Amino acid sequence: SNGYKALYSNTEGESNSAFGSYALYSNTRGNLNSAFGEASLSNNETGNYNSAFGTYALQNNTTGADNSAFGGSALGLNINGNENSAFGGFALYQNETGSNNTAIGYEALYSNTTGSHNVAIGTGALFNNTAQNGLVAVGDSALFTNTAGANTAVGYGSLRNNTSGSSNTSNGYKALYSNTEGESNSAFGSYALYRNTRGNLNSAFGEASLSFNETGNYNSAFGAWALYSNTEGESNSTFGSFTLYRNTEGHFNSAFGEASLSSNETGNYNSAFGTYAIQNNTTGVYNSALGASALGFNKTGNYNSALGYKAEVARGNLTNATAIGALAMAGASNSLVLGSIAGVNNATSDVNVGIGTTTPGHALEIDAVSGNGRVQLYLYEKVADFARLKFGNAGTTNYWDVAGLSSNTSANSEFNFYQSGVGNILSLYGDGNALLMGTLTQYSDKTLKTHILPVTHILPSLLALNGYRYQWKDKNRDQSVHIGLLAQEVQEYFPELVKEDKDGILSLNYSGLIPLIIEAMKEQDKKITSLEQRVQQLEQLISKLNTQK
Repeated sequence: SNGYKALYSNTEGESNSAFGSYALYSNTRGNLNSAFGEASLSNNETGNYNSAFGTYALQNNTTGADNSAFGGSALGLNINGNENSAFGGFALYQNETGSNNTAIGYEALYSNTTGSHNVAIGTGALFNNTAQNGLVAVGDSALFTNTAGANTAVGYGSLRNNTSGSSNTSNGYKALYSNTEGESNSAFGSYALYRNTRGNLNSAFGEASLSFNETGNYNSAFGAWALYSNTEGESNSTFGSFTLYRNTEGHFNSAFGEASLSSNETGNYNSAFGTYAIQNNTTGVYNSALGASALGFNKTGNYNSALGYKAEVARGNLTNATAIGALAMAGASNSLVLGSIAGVNNATSDVNVGIGTTTPGHALEIDAVSGNGRVQLYLYEKVADFARLKFGNAGTTNYWDVAGLSSNTSANSEFNFYQSGVGNILSLYGDGNALLMGTLTQYSDKTLKTHILPVTHILPSLLALNGYRYQWKDKNRDQSVHIGLLAQEVQEYFPELVKEDKDGILSLNYSGLIPLIIEAMKEQDKKITSLEQRVQQLEQLISKLNTQK
């Protein structure tokens, strides 16, 4: 010992070192203690393995063991706390019974009395903590005001004002600085969740991310300035710098990509994936965009969707508009546009759409799928109206409709070719009948034909045919009485006029009978002319005989 009344009361203590006035003054049976500085370990009685360096360091320790104090008044009020380490003036100053604490820095863990297993590094770190356990604070004033448990703070002013909030983690300059009651928050980056007071279960990664959040819950922000202005918005998720930057009260938004949804303020349920996606949206809800700058024009429109680079809906308050494909533009509510249009939205080419093909050469090309030879386009009507295909031209108001109507009654089922300036040009009915406005013609140009041979001796064959009245067996067909021929009879004499389908059903080319009838009439005319000549000759002969009488 070296100093006025150093180790003054020692009776049985061994291997102690005391340097300074009153150092280890009251020690009686404590062993292996080291005290350097006035009144350091002055009240120690039986405590062992303590090290005190600095005036009044570990001054009040009586039975506490394995403590280390470096700095004036460090662990000054410790009584029986064990295995504490304090480095810095007044570090762990008020500790009494707390154990296994580490405090590095002036006034670090200053107010701790019974709290254990805490780590405080930095001036004033965990300053006000008294009884909480297992806290970590690294940085000047980190967790300065804290009184609650399970918090971790790294960085100057990190979680500085926290009082009762628990299970928070902050890393960065003034991260979660204003938090008082918020719980289960994670903040990584300078000013991350800076103003949060009572918001819970938020995650902020990046400088100033969720900086203005106060009471919003369940938000996740990854990227510098992400969700920066959010105050009350909840359940938002962002990934990328400036994502949802202006959001204040919007809920359930997702933004992935730099500045996506950056102007959103109160819009809800929006999803933006891609740099600058839905960038200008302010109050619009239920919008979805996938692709860089997709839905960039949308501000207040709702239920809009865009898929592809700069896929857009037109400016204005559109609803339920969908644009698919790079530079595609939907210009009306309740519409879907597939692919870009040259000259629109800075597009330089038109898109061809292929179904069942990888190389469409037309605006819409549908090819048979491998293994299925059928190609079907099904237009299904929901009410008793026609399903339509419309054909028009930008230079006129007239258009064509191909319209079909299905009905439980075949006669009421129709398929019409309609011209807006005239009306129905051709109507086909489910009972097999058809109606044509105008004249039906077919190619008969001589220049299109070869192996041209005259038809002769037709009359006997025509005379062998019979006309019949009949009705169809199929009840779905027109049940009125019809007049016609039997294909089997015609096939016997004129097989060229009869066709057989894959099911063996015969059909008849009635118009093909016209040239046969003409030739038969010519044959008949020859006979009539010949008979007329004979009659004339006979009349002349009779007249001559009468004259001779």
